[in-house]
Amino acid sequence: MHTSVDVLILLALSKVEQSPWEKPLIVLGSVPMFFYILHLYMLKFLYVIAVQIWGTNQGQYFGVNQMSYLWLIMLILLVALYPAVQAFSKFKHANK
Repeated sequence: MHTSVDVLILLALSKVEQSPWEKPLIVLGSVPMFFYILHLYMLKFLYVIAVQIWGTNQGQYFGVNQMSYLWLIMLILLVALYPAVQAFSKFKHANK
C-alpha cells in the first residue's frame, strides 16, 4: 500500500521538476549528512550563547516552552544554513 503511494508522489514530483520551490529541496537532499552535522553544531553554539545570556530556565537547561518557538527556530536555522549547504553541494558535485 505504501509503495504505491510513494510511487505516485515520486511521479507527481517528477512532473514539477523545474519548479523554483523544488530547487532548495534538491540542494538540501543532495547533502543531507552535511546539513545534519552542521545544524547540530549550530544548535549547540546557539544553546551555549542562550545560556550565557539568559541562563537556564528549564531546570538545569535552557529551553523553549511552546512548539511554535521550535518551528520558528527551525525555519531560521534552515534559512541561515542554506548558503553553506548550497556551497557544499556545488563543491561536492564539482569534485566527485
